[in-house]
Amino acid sequence: MAAIIREWRVGVLVEGPEPAQISAALDALDELNQDPELPARCRRAAEAIFSLDAGTEAYRALFSEVLAESRAAPISPA
Repeated sequence: MAAIIREWRVGVLVEGPEPAQISAALDALDELNQDPELPARCRRAAEAIFSLDAGTEAYRALFSEVLAESRAAPISPA
């Protein structure tokens, strides 16, 4: 999730538990909320990452990888 937040600039990460770190994150969040492009960027990120098309492609790639590995490695009896 941190990579998505950083790459798409759709949120703020708190870098640690110290009061100064929390304060910095709150300041960054206030600034982010002033960005008029934030809603559109959030929607683009959601569509690109979590859409049905993106999900089915990710599963297709995963299943292809698993099948390729199972064909390459013989299964030994238990």
